[in-house]
Amino acid sequence: MSVDSVDTDSDISDINDENLKIPKPPGEAGRPGRGGYSLEQVLDWPPTRLKQFKKTIAKLINEHLNPTYSFSGQSLASVRLVREEALKHFPELGDYQNEWPITDAVKLRLKYTSARARKAAHITTAETMPREKRTRKSRKSV
Repeated sequence: MSVDSVDTDSDISDINDENLKIPKPPGEAGRPGRGGYSLEQVLDWPPTRLKQFKKTIAKLINEHLNPTYSFSGQSLASVRLVREEALKHFPELGDYQNEWPITDAVKLRLKYTSARARKAAHITTAETMPREKRTRKSRKSV
């Protein structure tokens, strides 16, 4: 048996292992009424385990990512680190193709935290704006 055939055999094994894992449902997490799904319902975990998962994801995001940015604004290396750390805490997520529940949970949390950051920045900006600019209405010239 040649080295090439060993590599090919392991590649085929990896593909087969990935095909045996739980696939990601169609659509986007957090949008069950609009073609997506509820991550909580799809995972079907006991409430205490789900709560631990969400808390761990939030903690890992605060430690390794910038919660004021959405998922697309994050470093791939940092996202990979969060995924690896989450997998250490929740090894059962290795049963899912590409550990998609971790990615979905991170995306959902960052969507929430980045929206809150934008809202807080908007409120802060409005509060520091001079009062006449906040209340003055533009007038159209005739």
